Amino acid sequence: MTSTMGPRYYGSLLVLLILCAIRASMAHEADHKYNVGDEVKVWANKVGPYHNPQESYMYHSLPFCRPSDPEQKPRTLGDALEGNALMNIGIKLRFKDTTGMKSEICQVQLTQETASAFDFAIARQYWYQLYLDELPVWAMVGEMEQSAPPLRPDDQHSRGTHRIYTHMKFDIAYNNDRIVQVNLTSGEPRPLEVGSSLSFSYSTHWHESDVQFEDRYRRYLDYSFFEHQIHSFSILNSFMMVIFLVGLVSLILLRTLRQDYAAIFKDAEDEFDELDRDLADETGWKKIHGDVFRDPVYWPVLCTLVGVGYQLLLMMFGVLICALVGTLYVGRGAVLNLVVFFYAITSFAAGYKSGSMYAQSRGQQWKFVMMATALAFPSLLLAVTTVLNSVPPALQGSG
Repeated sequence: MTSTMGPRYYGSLLVLLILCAIRASMAHEADHKYNVGDEVKVWANKVGPYHNPQESYMYHSLPFCRPSDPEQKPRTLGDALEGNALMNIGIKLRFKDTTGMKSEICQVQLTQETASAFDFAIARQYWYQLYLDELPVWAMVGEMEQSAPPLRPDDQHSRGTHRIYTHMKFDIAYNNDRIVQVNLTSGEPRPLEVGSSLSFSYSTHWHESDVQFEDRYRRYLDYSFFEHQIHSFSILNSFMMVIFLVGLVSLILLRTLRQDYAAIFKDAEDEFDELDRDLADETGWKKIHGDVFRDPVYWPVLCTLVGVGYQLLLMMFGVLICALVGTLYVGRGAVLNLVVFFYAITSFAAGYKSGSMYAQSRGQQWKFVMMATALAFPSLLLAVTTVLNSVPPALQGSG
């Protein structure tokens, strides 16, 4: 019995040890813990013009260095909705590597096509976004030395020599075995000359920090981190103006209604005089008092819009409550994931409200109301997304 179970026991133990070793080698990507010398991957996300953050493209749409073994990070639903596609760019960092040596990524031979692509990006002040241990960093593609004024007064791009940054310097702070802060500095600009070769490189500087791992995202919430400050006084001023206007309109309406009701219920000397006065007072809103029980035009459409409005309102409150009690800014795409989740679970509110509202008229188009309530908002999003994704290729093709 012992001789029979011995090989099985040792075989199971060997498999368990192998699995533990694999788990230990992957632990740094799951819990953000690293040992000295562990590889820290750098992921590239997107590029786009600085003055239009909503316009973005894939990182490798520009002829940057491409690794020999390209790897794409698994995407969540929020990443897909935000257009994030993280690709490994071939930079191999080592945790707490204090050598600080300059390492080459690759050599890029400038052809007419690649030089034109870089020239186009630098002229429009393109930036790119990298992720290191789920911490985002940004840097500019290149710089432009202005040597001549713009050709036209409305032209934002001056003529000059375009230079591309070929060196990335990562300044990484760590606390024990975790990364808590990342800074990226671009340097070594090189001119774009067709036929020349560009050597892209990187270097790292590691230093210890007392920032806790749980607080590493607070840096991105600091007002000084962003260029555009939040003007609290302007927001408060606008809010007070809205309250003042709403109060003013409410006072006018209440005064008008009070006068109308006083005239209606005023004692009359006789029945005929009262009837004549009531007929003479049939002005304004009193002329349509009999239409409140009549179905409005496009009643099914109105029921659909009211139901969708209830759903979006509940979804908004759900996301706001979760944002107040949690840290949604930590996870990439977490807000959109939560929006989709609450939109799905609040669909019953849209169906119930639109159905109950339409049932009051005892109409026969309840199937149309049901389908329209389910497809109205997704169809609108699909149409807007299609237009936004069709305009840039059309403009590039016409240019």
